[in-house]
Amino acid sequence: MNIKILHTLYFLPLLLFPLFIQAQNTTYTYDQLISEYSDLARAHSDVHLFNMGSSDYGKPIYLCVIGVAADSQMVFSYAKNSTVFLINTAIHAGEPCGVNASLDFVKQYVQLSENEKMNYPVMAFIPAYNVGGMHNRNSYSRANQVGPDEYGFRGNARNFDLNRDFVKMDSKNMQRFARIFNALDPDVFLDTHTSNGADYQYTLTLISSLKARLNPVQASLVYDEMLPTLKDSLWAKDSLYLFPYIEMNGQRLHEGIHAFNDKGRYSMGYARLFHALSFTSETHMLKPFHARVEATYKLINEMAKYTRKFDDEIERVKSITRNEMLQSRYHRFNYISDTTLNNDSYIDLKGYAYKDSLSLVTNSPRLYYDRSKDTTFNIPYDFYFKAKDSLLIPEYYVVRSWETEVIQRLLMNNVSVQFLDKDTNLLVRQNKVLNYETVNTPYEGHYLHYNTKVQEAIENIKLHKGDALVYTHQVSRLFIVETLEPKCADSYFNWGFFDSYLQQKEHFSPYVFEDIAMELLANDDDLKREFEVKKEQDADFSANRWAQLNFIYMNSPFYERSHKVLPVYKSLR
Repeated sequence: MNIKILHTLYFLPLLLFPLFIQAQNTTYTYDQLISEYSDLARAHSDVHLFNMGSSDYGKPIYLCVIGVAADSQMVFSYAKNSTVFLINTAIHAGEPCGVNASLDFVKQYVQLSENEKMNYPVMAFIPAYNVGGMHNRNSYSRANQVGPDEYGFRGNARNFDLNRDFVKMDSKNMQRFARIFNALDPDVFLDTHTSNGADYQYTLTLISSLKARLNPVQASLVYDEMLPTLKDSLWAKDSLYLFPYIEMNGQRLHEGIHAFNDKGRYSMGYARLFHALSFTSETHMLKPFHARVEATYKLINEMAKYTRKFDDEIERVKSITRNEMLQSRYHRFNYISDTTLNNDSYIDLKGYAYKDSLSLVTNSPRLYYDRSKDTTFNIPYDFYFKAKDSLLIPEYYVVRSWETEVIQRLLMNNVSVQFLDKDTNLLVRQNKVLNYETVNTPYEGHYLHYNTKVQEAIENIKLHKGDALVYTHQVSRLFIVETLEPKCADSYFNWGFFDSYLQQKEHFSPYVFEDIAMELLANDDDLKREFEVKKEQDADFSANRWAQLNFIYMNSPFYERSHKVLPVYKSLR
């Protein structure tokens, strides 16, 4: 690991320390922020700051680690064997409440006594993940947001939304994040954001992984223990209400809200694939910036204390989850709302009276919230989800050696890969793409596929020296399956890594193929029967000469067998 060590750290963490957050309406530039962290690292032996490598912008992504009583050379090995809480900030650099809150936390932490520090776990902060966005400062791109005076931009240097890049890994930023994540193996993860959406009374909302996605012991820990404890603690100590993230079903609150579907493209979805307890904080865009910073700070503080207090339980649940995943035969995926359970699911939301009034700009109806009228709404809450698909997890996958981008991504995510040392023939299952849909406009640099349908077939494939053999019995099992199975929402296929295989390379000229088609029909009774039935049942087909010839061609030895066949195979069991 190519890590530049800026300074060293000492150990210990736990107790609520006083909070001195000023009524601020400014946030740090990248250079100011790194300078502050560097000063802390130089001044305190219990603060470590690491250069984790270059971002797309060219400047480094840094990592600050506190809570390790060891030389900086030993920080990562110590952390990996401890309960670690990782906080990411400025993934959307125009949402900087986490930037200020994290630095405030570290500044307060170093003032604690050693006994007080015992109340906190090993903690790691990414001070500025979106380095390019931090440098693209302005006062206007967050049109719906109150403060700060200046802030960064949502897109990174290459205009990627980094919170859609965690599986596809187009950015250097994500490559650095994978290095950080695998070096720490965090047990609890928090990504800090500011929301864009409805108006309501809450300053702070929180996204948790879909309950249905989690192992039952994980789900119980998060939803029965951790979230109620955090909610009660924040209210009792700070009169801060913690509410589920408000993802609206429609344009009006009375239509209800639904739980956020944490796919692997998102930071918390990625962390979940490696069994971390994953969360995203969303402070409310219309609350003052200092209030958003303070709320984020208090959430970090309470989550840190919970992590330390229940570290044994968190580790136990993680161990159970990993072990059961390694033993599981099936993977369930592509989660959708469970309408049978959500019919009776409601939640009380503290908002404001709202109505449609006449717009003075467009002379059309507009939504208006009356902040002078606090109102509690009992609204539908689509909390329950279910998997619509499942598959038998194979013993291994094989990725063709020339698919270097996919293999590199597997390796960067700590996937153990073996490379064949000689050519060999092997019976494997191959996937042929039958159908898929594609978005109409580019999405984060790709034309994303969805609703993918495949046909599996057992074939004797000649594998080549250098092909990658990926066994699924490893910690990265979920990540492997979610990326290599084409039907999974964030698979490498759906992100367009295998699009070249979708294009047919050879075709036929009708005037030449006509005679061949006659001969094929004359010599193949089954083909002729299928051809005649299709003509009888499909009037458009019956009237289209090219379609008829193409049908015969596609069912003949002349059609290229590799068309739409993906370069990823899997074991028979």
